[in-house]
Amino acid sequence: MEGVPRGLDVTAIEATILGVDGVTDVHDLHVWAVSSGSNVMTSHVVIRDSADGDAVLAAVVDAVSDAFEIHHCTIQIERAAFHESVPSPSH
Repeated sequence: MEGVPRGLDVTAIEATILGVDGVTDVHDLHVWAVSSGSNVMTSHVVIRDSADGDAVLAAVVDAVSDAFEIHHCTIQIERAAFHESVPSPSH
């Protein structure tokens, strides 16, 4: 079964992402190991409307890779306005 790899703290990963300049929120954050020592992460990262999306994306990948040895990141960049115009799905 997939789960957060031993030794990784999702709260710390979230805090690291939130510490990147331009990031305002993080959601749908998932971290797991596909094999021993091969950690992957997916996340939605909300950025300020004025932020450079490519620069924020690069900074988030660098921060997460360096701090947590996560070798593959799939990140969806979103602007705050996106959530104002798209209704949240009901679960």
